[in-house]
Amino acid sequence: MQKKNGCKKIHDIQVDLYDNLAVTKIITAIKNLKLYPETLVNNARDKKNYILESGHLLDRSKWINEFTINLIIPYELSINLELLNKGKLKNIINIASIYGVVAPNPNIYKNSLKESPINYGTVKAALIHITKELAVRLAEKKIRVNSVSFGGVKNKQSKLFQKKYSSLSPQKKMLSKDEVFGVIKFLTSEDSLSINGQNIIVDGGWTIW
Repeated sequence: MQKKNGCKKIHDIQVDLYDNLAVTKIITAIKNLKLYPETLVNNARDKKNYILESGHLLDRSKWINEFTINLIIPYELSINLELLNKGKLKNIINIASIYGVVAPNPNIYKNSLKESPINYGTVKAALIHITKELAVRLAEKKIRVNSVSFGGVKNKQSKLFQKKYSSLSPQKKMLSKDEVFGVIKFLTSEDSLSINGQNIIVDGGWTIW
């Protein structure tokens, strides 16, 4: 069987994460496919939640939506998969951000209010904390729970932003897309068996000064 991204087979489960039954539908689909995942990576995102309609105030619905897909869904999926897997689930990895650890530096943005929305970092900070809570609560099930806080990944940002961001990193660069996978592979390997409840920062040293 031909491999795709290192996998022999990929199953797509399409669901609206804002649906109150989203997790139920995911679990039902997993049962029907007779899948028993060993690793859960929570990494949902909806850019619509970061849009300022007017002025400086972010609409309440965008706060609620962001908490829903980035905190409530990861929590519900974690608990439901633990109950479903009968000992199969070994790792939960929550994708956080350096902005869940430190506040954004407004000097690197043209308009920090619009380009660095307040709900993004706030929810990521909550995700880092629930990682610790779940690490304690699921330890007796031999499930490890960790989060990864990535720094800026070079993509479609302006050249000016890339230059400003890179100037604040000891490595003088943004992360490349290929650099985000190593830590995930490490956390799912036996080399990380004693790492639990940690927030691993992968940012080239951006947050150390």
